[in-house]
Amino acid sequence: MKNNKKPIIAYGEYYTESIKKNNNGFLKNPPNDYDDTKEYIAYCLDLLERDANDNQEYFMEDKILCVRMEKEYEAKSYQPNSIVSNSNLEFIGGRRYTGLDSQDKRKLYFLRGTNRDLAALKETIVSGGKDNIKTWKRQLCTINTIDYLSPEEKIMGFDEKWDEGNVEIILHPIPNKENEEVDKLVDIAHLNKENVCIRTYENGPIFICAYLNKEQIVECSRFNPLRSIKPLPNIDEQVFRSSVQENAPKLPKDINKGSVNVGVFDGGVNENHELLKHYSENIDITSIEATTKSLSHGTAVCGAVLYGAGNQLTRDVVENPDVFVKSFRILPSEDTGDKLKDFQMYSAIDKIEDVVKNFKDTRIYNVSFGPHIEMLDDDLSRFTYTLDRLTYDVEEGEVNPLFCVAAGNENCRVMVPSDIVNGLCVGSYSLNYFNEKYRADYSCYGPGREGGKIKPDVLDFGGSRERQVVVVSATEGKTTTEIGTSIASPIVAGKIGSLMSASELISPHLGRTLIIHTADVDENDVTGTGFGYVKENIEDILCCEDNKVTVLYEGELTSKMSIKLPIFTPGIIDKGYRTKINWTICTIVNPNSKDTDSYTSNCIEDTFYPNDMVFNFTKKGQKGSTIKLNLLNPNDVETASKLLSMGYGRAEFPVSYPAKKSIKENDLRNHEYKWDTVVKKGVSMNAKSLVNPFLTLHAIGRDGHENDKIKFFVAVTIDMPKYDGSLYDTILEKYNLLSPIKVRNTNRVKWDSM
Repeated sequence: MKNNKKPIIAYGEYYTESIKKNNNGFLKNPPNDYDDTKEYIAYCLDLLERDANDNQEYFMEDKILCVRMEKEYEAKSYQPNSIVSNSNLEFIGGRRYTGLDSQDKRKLYFLRGTNRDLAALKETIVSGGKDNIKTWKRQLCTINTIDYLSPEEKIMGFDEKWDEGNVEIILHPIPNKENEEVDKLVDIAHLNKENVCIRTYENGPIFICAYLNKEQIVECSRFNPLRSIKPLPNIDEQVFRSSVQENAPKLPKDINKGSVNVGVFDGGVNENHELLKHYSENIDITSIEATTKSLSHGTAVCGAVLYGAGNQLTRDVVENPDVFVKSFRILPSEDTGDKLKDFQMYSAIDKIEDVVKNFKDTRIYNVSFGPHIEMLDDDLSRFTYTLDRLTYDVEEGEVNPLFCVAAGNENCRVMVPSDIVNGLCVGSYSLNYFNEKYRADYSCYGPGREGGKIKPDVLDFGGSRERQVVVVSATEGKTTTEIGTSIASPIVAGKIGSLMSASELISPHLGRTLIIHTADVDENDVTGTGFGYVKENIEDILCCEDNKVTVLYEGELTSKMSIKLPIFTPGIIDKGYRTKINWTICTIVNPNSKDTDSYTSNCIEDTFYPNDMVFNFTKKGQKGSTIKLNLLNPNDVETASKLLSMGYGRAEFPVSYPAKKSIKENDLRNHEYKWDTVVKKGVSMNAKSLVNPFLTLHAIGRDGHENDKIKFFVAVTIDMPKYDGSLYDTILEKYNLLSPIKVRNTNRVKWDSM
């Protein structure tokens, strides 16, 4: 049977069901003896008081402490909340710290309180006033030590050659004393307050940009409320230059503007270029005149959004692009101080915030610039946080914006702000002599931060020195060639715009989901290629085949909610052929700027159940008693009845697949990608094993965000090559609330059959 191309199917959410999952979590035995721990923690509090009096650090009235946890107590459920109950002490964030060796990463919590608060805590410990409270005893025994964050832990990312320059400072905010706090830091560093940039966010830290030398860095590191200080290098345009110029192709006879806007934050666009003047608009957000370099870079990026990887630009005549580019020229950005020319970064971030909030008609953006710095695990840049926050923080009913960000060209760990968790980090691939794809040798790699460990998310064609990308030149009537992730990223932004142009059902983040879901995974280089290589043609993203069907689901959950997503496999019972089921889940979550180890405040745990009639039966308190039974089998039904009469209980849910190998928080994060905003998984099974298969999605919140809404987007593909008939048609016949997406005519979608 010919596998004609057919539109993907939407509205899977009409068949979701709310379910209730019991929390079967357990508490481990505490790692330390209670009496020994009491004595040691009291000693730690004595040391803190002594250290506060030896003038080695600068303190405010409210002190910031570190409560360092024992190994394998990373989960939020182990946070020792008992030590702050009925007191003015407050946990204000967290990060990881290094234990016995460089690979031993453990959790620490930042604790804020006055001398009086700490004295009260010590009195409670010494007096034994809570010795009879089990939770108190258990939690106290999970603490390794209580101390101050050392200066060495605050200073991050500086190399030996660094002498002076711009830095980004992050302070723990002290309520109602933020101005006093900043004034004290300025005094310590011997700065003029007018020559620093200060930015604050509700319920977030204080971000400061300043120009410092080595001696000032050391002095600042002694300021107790300081969380971190790191270099903030120049804006890097992240692209290689080429001087090759060719004549540009002609425009089509009939000019049609794209129906979807794609915003580009960059150095502007040459609106007079024939290939751009009908399809782009330049909006000056900066008062500084464009430079040749900024305009060349911005024009190349805008052309990549419109024309993709440049194949069109080698033809005699181009087609009308599916999208329209709004070029927000924010580079070169204004200075924000005296000699502080590099404060342009903070000025550029300010402008991005203003544009996204005011231009509601543009919901996809590309960012192909950033500071020349790798992401740091235990720190956060204002740039990254801003993009994640702008994505999440929208009004009820408003479409969440999507940022596509270039991963960087330094062949190092992904660069700021491509470590975002609510957007797409895009790396580059090139082609070898046999036209096989491979990660370009300059393209930055992962892992990313907690909440988005798979980075880059995807790769698109960014070229190599041997095979460059054809882009629009800033010289009128010409094209040129470039390589870099600066070009790969806008290509992806343009593809998502084309997906939205093809169907009004596709929002930016559903487009993000489809881009990741259909990407071709490179199992040999997940660190470098992430979720894979983006499809070249959007028709390969939007189409199904008769027996390879993709269904879309989207919706909202609040924490502790669980829903059941059916996987549509009608008419396959007792069939012996192989079946592949793949699913991708993308979420938009509230970023937690206070805790880099818990940067995503929410997540969705997914579990796959292949057969809704296969259950485990277990006798409580009896190890090794679990028996798995298929209740479609009459003999198993009889066995189940006997087991129930013997005191066995049936599991609440069917048997999942594959079973989790570990329940340790660290393993769940690193292997199951718990707390990540993107999950891409798949199974291959005999069709006989699939009886009403389904996924469950369970929402979790932490750090006061337990009631936040989590938007989710899911794509599920069922691939049954030997299905007898058309699985596509059978699904639509049986589940009449499902519907193929309505596809508009676009230049990039050409169906074999509709």
